[in-house]
Amino acid sequence: MVKDLLGILETEDPSAALTAVVISALDEQSPGLTLSSVVGYLLNEKDVSGYLDPLTLLTHLIPSADPGVEGMLEVVRERCSSKEVMIACEENLERVGRMVGDSEEWEWEGEEEGEGKEVSPSIQILRLIRMFTVISTIPLRRKSALSLSFIPELAFTIQRVGGRSDGFSKTEGRDGLWYSAELVERVMDLVEKREEGEGEWKDILNKYISTTIDTLGTHIQASLAKRAFGVCFPRFGGEIERLDEGWERGDEVVRKLESCFSRIRMVPVSVFSGFVLFAHSTRWESRVGLTKYLPFILTSIQTNTLLDESLAVLLLSFSPSHSHSHSLPPSSPSFFPLLSLLPVLSSTHPDPFIRHCAFRVLGEILSVVPGLVQVEVLVDLVGVKVKVKAEEEREGLGSKMRVEAIGLVKDAVLRALERDRGECGGEVNVLASPRFLQVFAPVLFVLEDSIVKLDREDLERNETITELTRLGEVLALYYVLVMRDARNRTGIRDLDNRANFERTILAPLRVAVPRWIGVVQGGLRKEEEVFKEKKEEEKSHTSGGLHSHSHSHSHALAPLVSLQIGLERIDGMWELTQSRLIPPDPDPKGLDPEGPRGPDSPQKSDVPSHSGSAMERRFSGV
Repeated sequence: MVKDLLGILETEDPSAALTAVVISALDEQSPGLTLSSVVGYLLNEKDVSGYLDPLTLLTHLIPSADPGVEGMLEVVRERCSSKEVMIACEENLERVGRMVGDSEEWEWEGEEEGEGKEVSPSIQILRLIRMFTVISTIPLRRKSALSLSFIPELAFTIQRVGGRSDGFSKTEGRDGLWYSAELVERVMDLVEKREEGEGEWKDILNKYISTTIDTLGTHIQASLAKRAFGVCFPRFGGEIERLDEGWERGDEVVRKLESCFSRIRMVPVSVFSGFVLFAHSTRWESRVGLTKYLPFILTSIQTNTLLDESLAVLLLSFSPSHSHSHSLPPSSPSFFPLLSLLPVLSSTHPDPFIRHCAFRVLGEILSVVPGLVQVEVLVDLVGVKVKVKAEEEREGLGSKMRVEAIGLVKDAVLRALERDRGECGGEVNVLASPRFLQVFAPVLFVLEDSIVKLDREDLERNETITELTRLGEVLALYYVLVMRDARNRTGIRDLDNRANFERTILAPLRVAVPRWIGVVQGGLRKEEEVFKEKKEEEKSHTSGGLHSHSHSHSHALAPLVSLQIGLERIDGMWELTQSRLIPPDPDPKGLDPEGPRGPDSPQKSDVPSHSGSAMERRFSGV
């Protein structure tokens, strides 16, 4: 069929005839004639393909949704005049620019044409970028034989398309970055042949590729934070097995971009594009890069943009296991805003890994800031019950950070006890002094009266279970602190402090916990009996509610068992102390080298801003 149609090339205008055949295949006007079959014929008939008219054909091919278009575009790119292809591409670029300039008109035209008749503007842009790479095959006979006037317009159109609600998908964004880097390298093939104007051309190319990264950089998505997490916390390397599907393509795109900038021997002109390359680079100095890009990282966390890259940089910068961590300026106030943003991120982000990763970073940053700053942040985290949305409160998300931050307190005080002196000037670290209890005891070692009077229904509530979990963490902190602070630097072993903890926490819990456990176990037994009766009587699947109710009691049992174990450990610890069986100075090096374990997915909270005046008031009179 194709040969019959193309036979007219021998007797009529070859170019017009061939163009008519291609258009006929696109419009499906001839039965049995497809664009793919035409492409197959032209690949075998090089003499015939030379008659293709790109000036006419590209207007039909670029927007077409025909599956054979990509093959035909390759034939045009390889067999047609490079100059004609460039002219046709510039004309189509103007058409796409006008089209996306009026979004309402484009949406109306798309509905009129029908689904599948034309591809989206983003795909048309990708096709044009690939076609523009023919520029490298244009012979340069004069210095002014070629200009790069289309480059700024191409960058602007990419921005316009990327700003649309139906802009680039993840795959399209990655392809756009790859093709753009390839275009820059092909233009550089010409630059290296020119005797003059190299600097001007490189500036144009740098602005183009930087703008493209600014627009499409969020589509890289190479699981950078998860890979950095595996490097910094190899013990929890299970995260490395759950990298996002297709992350390798994102990494390949970054390597292509690096090759592109290496070719033009320039650095990105925008902060956004510069940070993308910095974050993904395998060779970077954390002090220089983190200091330079810290304002961008703060904005990234606030706007949820390039969060993967920002968390990766923070992990690699602050993790003690990373080779560059020693180069950080630990007491620089410029890092303090992170201590306000990270708690919110680790509490509210919908992605469990992001929440866990932010919690880890928060712990690492706390380990290098001055003691007073640590205290200010930690007191706010463990002592403030923040307000959250109604749907979040039903899930108990408002108090989860308050619970998990106790682990940060434990690690902070153990680090302080490891050191004989403070950070500077020979001052004692506030966390390894009696001030620790003066500040933290009022917000940590508290037991509300309503908790002691809990009944069966109360024990099923999420907020109650969260508070019982918090009390279990408090007992664990108290136990570890007494065991590790053998020299009583915090005053935790003082008789009055011990008596206060006994009166306010231990004594009420010794009475309440066995009763709570009995209530929960009784509820479980009763529900099991009812379930069996229902099953025998009805022999049907009507026990779904019973399963759910029983599960709520089982959920309440875990923190109660933890509380019971904590009480027994503390009682046994004091018995050993009185018998002088505890070593006078237990080895304090049991601190987790990988920081607080934290939650797999810290939950929602809202952290107030920290101010110097608040910190001064907190320590006034201490």
